[in-house]
Amino acid sequence: MYYFSKITPFCNLGVSSDYGIYQFYNILQTGCIAVSGALAFSALFRGMGVGQSTSNYLSASIVWLLKDGAGMIGRIIFAWGFAASLDADCKRWHFFGDILNDVACILDLITPYFQSALLFISSISNICRAITGVIHGSTRTVIFQVRS
Repeated sequence: MYYFSKITPFCNLGVSSDYGIYQFYNILQTGCIAVSGALAFSALFRGMGVGQSTSNYLSASIVWLLKDGAGMIGRIIFAWGFAASLDADCKRWHFFGDILNDVACILDLITPYFQSALLFISSISNICRAITGVIHGSTRTVIFQVRS
């Protein structure tokens, strides 16, 4: 972290002096999201029964398609309802998107324990991820312009 806090004074790239610290935490967060996402999808597959001898792959495929459909519909509805307000308070929306991504990971991690509600839990999780994608896609440019 010391390295990231001292890198910008030596190479002025047109960014603010705290950009190195911001980038350090951004890289750390990205790594944590990748690891938790891999664990979440593994748990989701276990919840669907993939890899078990008694699993039904057709039902797992149908659950996957339905949860993806729920995410697409959630993305469209969220963008329709909130697109105009995303630029006004982009940092707060970006933070909200991070929280939604964490909620999606937690929901995926609990799916093996609630197999009777697998479709509902995985659909809510996918809606949270879809909304996160809309939020981060919309606010990313504005935040990076502010950081420079």
